[in-house]
Amino acid sequence: MRGARVCLFVAAVVCALGFLLLGGAWAQSPKPEISNYTHQPFANPVSLSPDGDVIAYVQYPDDPDSGHLAFFSMTRGLLSRTPMANAKLRDLRWVSDDRLILTISTTAEYGRSGEEFEFSRVMSIDMDATDPVWLFSKEQKFNAVISAPQFIHPLPDDPENILMSQYDPYATGANIGTNVKGTAFGDEWHLNLYEVNIKTGRVRTVEKGNKYTTDWNAGPSGNSLVRIDYKDAYDKEEVHYRAPGETRFQLIDTYESNDAFMGEYNIIGFGETAAEGYAIAVGKKNLTKVHSYDFTTGTLGPIVWSNPDYEYSHALLDDFSNSVLAVEHVDDMYQQTFFDSGLGALHKALKGALGAYQSVTIESTSRDHTKILLRASAAGSPSKVFHFDKSTGQLTEVMSDYPHIQPAELGTVTRFDYVSSDGAKIPGYLHKPSGKEDNNLPLVVLPHGGPATRDDMHFDWEAQYYASLGYAVYQPNFRGSDGYGAKFQNDGHGEWGGVMQDDVTQGVRKLVADGIADPDRICIVGGSYGGYAALAGGAMTPDLYKCVVSYAGISGLNEFFAWRDGRGGRISEVAQYWRLSIGNPHENRAKLRDRSPINLTDNFTAPVLLIHGRNDTIVPIEQSRDMETALKRSGKTVTFVELDGEDHWLSTASTRTQYLTETSRFLETHLGR
Repeated sequence: MRGARVCLFVAAVVCALGFLLLGGAWAQSPKPEISNYTHQPFANPVSLSPDGDVIAYVQYPDDPDSGHLAFFSMTRGLLSRTPMANAKLRDLRWVSDDRLILTISTTAEYGRSGEEFEFSRVMSIDMDATDPVWLFSKEQKFNAVISAPQFIHPLPDDPENILMSQYDPYATGANIGTNVKGTAFGDEWHLNLYEVNIKTGRVRTVEKGNKYTTDWNAGPSGNSLVRIDYKDAYDKEEVHYRAPGETRFQLIDTYESNDAFMGEYNIIGFGETAAEGYAIAVGKKNLTKVHSYDFTTGTLGPIVWSNPDYEYSHALLDDFSNSVLAVEHVDDMYQQTFFDSGLGALHKALKGALGAYQSVTIESTSRDHTKILLRASAAGSPSKVFHFDKSTGQLTEVMSDYPHIQPAELGTVTRFDYVSSDGAKIPGYLHKPSGKEDNNLPLVVLPHGGPATRDDMHFDWEAQYYASLGYAVYQPNFRGSDGYGAKFQNDGHGEWGGVMQDDVTQGVRKLVADGIADPDRICIVGGSYGGYAALAGGAMTPDLYKCVVSYAGISGLNEFFAWRDGRGGRISEVAQYWRLSIGNPHENRAKLRDRSPINLTDNFTAPVLLIHGRNDTIVPIEQSRDMETALKRSGKTVTFVELDGEDHWLSTASTRTQYLTETSRFLETHLGR
C-alpha cells in the first residue's frame, strides 16, 4: 500500500460519470484557507477489511493534529472512532477478520545520550477499537530498537498470529552497540523472524538471522521462506531459500552487489506458488525491469514487465497470501500492471469507468477479490477513494484526501522538460495558477527532497497552495532523482552543488527565456535536500532569485557528516548512503566545503527565510542555526523560524500551517502576488 481519513463520506453511486469531470471554467477565488491544505490526507493510509465491508482510515474531526482511528462499514455506517492523541500514524493494514495493525512513530531521546531519534512501534487493534495491544511489548529487550518490526506475512491459516521481522539487540550476548545499522543500533544486532500474536503482543522466534541478514520474505501460505544476507566484506548478496516441508535453508544464489542498496537483482515477492516469484533487475537502459524468478534454481526468468522510460516503483501484494498481484510505476502519475488476470481485467474495466482520472490504482481488496478499494487521481487534484462491489456492480465514492479544497483554487499541472547545460534532458512539472495568463508570472522554484525521490503530477499540498495564491510553481526532477533509471540517479552522486544544482538553474532560465516567468520575481523554496538546493541557489546564482526559503536544509556538508558519523558511525547503512549521495568527506573535504552554502554567505543578495523543526532527527537544527549566524555575520537579511514539536517531515498540521503562513507571507513581501 502507498502509505500516510475522513470528515465526510459521499454515498454517490456511479451510474453516469459526468460529475467526475474536474475541468470547466474556473472563476477567480479569494485567498484560500490554509488549513484546507495542511491537514494530513483523509484517505491515506486506508485499508479494506477481509470481508470487503469495513474501511479503516484516520479522520480529523476536531483538532487537525489529533487523528481518530475510524472504522466505516459500507452497510452499517460508522462503527467506531477512537482518538490517537498526538501519535503519528505511518501505516495501517488488516491482518485478520476483526483486527488491523498500525505503525506509529514518535520523537524521543535514546538512553543516556540525550540524542533524539524517531522511534516506531506497531499496535494491533480490534474493529471496535476497545482492545489495543502493542506488539513486541512483552519483552523489554525490544525497547532498545528504534525501528518498527516489519510485517512479513498474515498467516491466513492462523488468525491470531502473523510473521514479522525485527532486530534482536542481544543476539550475540554482547553489549548493545553504538552504531546505527539501518534503523537499529549495533552492527552485532541480528534480523530475526518472529511469529507475533496480534491479541497478546507476545512473540516467538521462528528463524534466526545473522549479522549479515537484511531481509525476509514468505510465500503464499507462509510456510516457504527467503532470507537475504549481504556480505559487505566482499560486496555480495546471498539468497537462502527454505521450501515448504523442508527444515533447512539452502543457499540458492550468490551474486555481486552493485552497491549497499541494490544488488544485481532484488526479490520483490512470490507468485501463486512457493516455487515461483518476481524480482527486479537493472536492464541495458539502466531502467529497472521485473523478471519472473525460480526459487528451485535461484535464477531470474524472462522479463514480465518493463517500460522504455520509467522504473518499477513497487509491488501490490495480496493482503492475505502476500503474493504479487501487480507492479506499479510512475510516468506522470501512478500506473499498475497486473499479473493476476482476473483482477487485471476488473481493474481495466474500472479504469475505463473512471475515465476522467489519469490514474486509477487498486489500494486494497477483500480476501476473495470481489470488493475493492480504488484510488483515483486527476493531475494536480486531491485523490479520491472508491469502493467497488463486484456482486452488485456498485461503484461508490467514499472519501477525498482534501475534501474542503475548491477545484477553482487549483492550478493546472503540465510537463516542463528542458535540456541542461551539458545536453542532458531534465524532466519537470509546472503548476500554472488558475485565471492568469501564462506569461511573466511570479515563480516559485520548488526542488524536491531526498534527493533520490521525484515529483509527478499528483496533488502536492505545498505546490498547489502557492499556485492558489497566483504563483507559477516549477518542480524539476534534476539528476539524482529516482524513477528515470539507474544512470540518471547515479549521475547525481557527489553532485550536490554541481550538475544537480545546474539542472535546477537551467530550468529556471528556460522558464524566463520562454516568457513564462518574470525574471524579477523568482523565489526558490525547498525542504531537506530541496532546502540545501534553495540555499545553494541563493549562494551560487544570486542574480536569479529575489528570495530564498530553506526548510530543514543542510547548510554545511562537512559539518553534517561530522554530526552523522558521531551519531551513527561511519560504517552504518545510513552513513554509506550519504557518502554515496554527497561524496566522501575524507576524500573530498575541500570540494564539500566549497559547495556548502554556509561558507558562501558573502555571495547572497536575496533575503533568506530559514525554517526548521526542533525535533528533526535527520538534519539537525544546528544546520539552520549556524546558517543564520553566518548570514548575519556577512550582513545579510535572514529570518529564522523554529517549529516546536516538528520532525523532519512536517508531520503535524499546526506546524504545516505555520510553515505555509511564514513562506506565503515571505513570498508576498518579495514577489507580490
